[in-house]
Amino acid sequence: MNNIIIMRYLIASLIFSILGSVAAHAVNDAQSAATEKKEPKAYVVKVHADWCGTCRALEPRIEALKQEFKGKDVEFVTFDLTNDKTKAASKKLADSKGLTNVYKNNGKTGVVLVFPAKDQGQTQKLFKKNSEQNFRDAINKTLG
Repeated sequence: MNNIIIMRYLIASLIFSILGSVAAHAVNDAQSAATEKKEPKAYVVKVHADWCGTCRALEPRIEALKQEFKGKDVEFVTFDLTNDKTKAASKKLADSKGLTNVYKNNGKTGVVLVFPAKDQGQTQKLFKKNSEQNFRDAINKTLG
């Protein structure tokens, strides 16, 4: 009789252990899916510094475009070259997004880069002299 009770206890423990493990994996998979963000189709990268007058002039245009393309497959990123601290943070951001070469190769402020996420070699450079429509056209062209 005691052997039967012990056997039932062991079987119940085994079942709860398996169910707990399955549930834990399901939660981990759900959390991973939620934290994995889909890569955008296009990036718009502003190379900025607080002391850059051109950068300040571009800001309203970039903000308007962010609103216009909200919910689209475009990610707006700013590399801030104001000082060593902001440069380090921007380098870390670039590394985390796979944009290390874009960061390394674009150290001039007052420029906006538009390119497909899959092909950073297809970069379009835009400046203060370009109209908001030029920016819009570059983004739309990149989105396809």
